[in-house]
Amino acid sequence: HAESRFNPRAISSAGALGLAQVMPKTARMFVPDLTDEELFDAELNLRIGFRFLHQMLQKYSGDLSLALLAYNRGPARLQQLLASGLDPRNGYASLVLEGYLPDDGDQLQ
Repeated sequence: HAESRFNPRAISSAGALGLAQVMPKTARMFVPDLTDEELFDAELNLRIGFRFLHQMLQKYSGDLSLALLAYNRGPARLQQLLASGLDPRNGYASLVLEGYLPDDGDQLQ
């Protein structure tokens, strides 16, 4: 809900659609003939979003912070930042996980 605010018809300034704020190009990796309008279907949007997040978790060996950053920025952009030696963490993962992780002093960045 960090970006869609639970609105199944949400559209981000970058063009991400629906509850899971999935970019149409990303969604078409999973459903090639998908239309933008179909991405507003809440169940389908969430299924695609979960599949993409699962892929990112596998790619980044279970590192939830990096997986969320790849989901948000795109895996290619995240790889560019990592390859350049820059720390890509900007607090996005913490924003997404706010209220879901116990506050034990070990905060995600």
